[in-house]
Amino acid sequence: MIHAWKAGALMRALLPVFMVVSSVWATGAGAEPAKPLQRGYLVILGGGKAPADAEAVVKNARTPKELALAAGYPRVVESASVKGLNPGFFIAVAGACASKRAAEEARDVLGFLSLDGVYLREVQVPEEQLKDCPRLQPAELGNFDPSSFRVVKKAPLDTARPTLTWVIRKTRPKGGCDIFDVAVQAGDTVLAHERFEATGCNLPLGRHTSWHEVSIVEVASARFVRLVYRAEWHDNGSTTHKLLDFACGGLSEVAEIGDRHDDFVEEISPVEGRSPREALRMRWRHSPCYNCRPDNEVLLYERSAECRYTAKEDSGG
Repeated sequence: MIHAWKAGALMRALLPVFMVVSSVWATGAGAEPAKPLQRGYLVILGGGKAPADAEAVVKNARTPKELALAAGYPRVVESASVKGLNPGFFIAVAGACASKRAAEEARDVLGFLSLDGVYLREVQVPEEQLKDCPRLQPAELGNFDPSSFRVVKKAPLDTARPTLTWVIRKTRPKGGCDIFDVAVQAGDTVLAHERFEATGCNLPLGRHTSWHEVSIVEVASARFVRLVYRAEWHDNGSTTHKLLDFACGGLSEVAEIGDRHDDFVEEISPVEGRSPREALRMRWRHSPCYNCRPDNEVLLYERSAECRYTAKEDSGG
């Protein structure tokens, strides 16, 4: 029986070394005895019936900084060489994990930040191959201690990738102001976070004051964080609304959905046939002056290559 990884002879011209097809998972007849197998979970990026199908996936795959792959991965594997897979295919593999949870977290990070269609398969492989599980890369926490905050909101970033979650924490130091921490986690691992701290909350009226309100906005299958920032000076004030996401890795502002006056987004909705992380429709409320009757405007927002939404006229709104 064939069990262990072994680089095959198939190599496409001009392709990197890691595209060599791993055609078998154990030495063949006449070699050393086959090693015992253990249950594991393959993280598969894609593939097809020809080696070139899997090679193309490997060539185009991008490993996000939030994940580290073992040396030599992703690699092309012939499905017939793996117990538990249907023969007749060539697949691009990111690694093999002993833990299903670890494999699910790797799948979700790759699927969210790199490419669609990443999936898992339960297989039987030699134990040493389970050391090749992709590893999460935690964010630098600095002096942030999650245990000193209480969790006030938690929700998946996307219903299709349940191990990736928004986690909003809050604390209020003695004699201080509210502090929010917005984090993206894969399981218990913090992949990115940012702190938003109010200032001047204990100052007398007429002095500068600012604070934050943080909520989770659900649009179809996707969820974003909405941050509201309020600043006051004497009898003047301004409010800023921002939309935060993790679409390109790291926590980033993807749209400003309110300005310093009475203009803000009342409704965020999906665009038919498109992912919310590709396009959003926003209904704006405008109030041109104090006590004026507000009017409404609907704009289409499309995400750029820099992962920021830009407004366009809404032809379908």
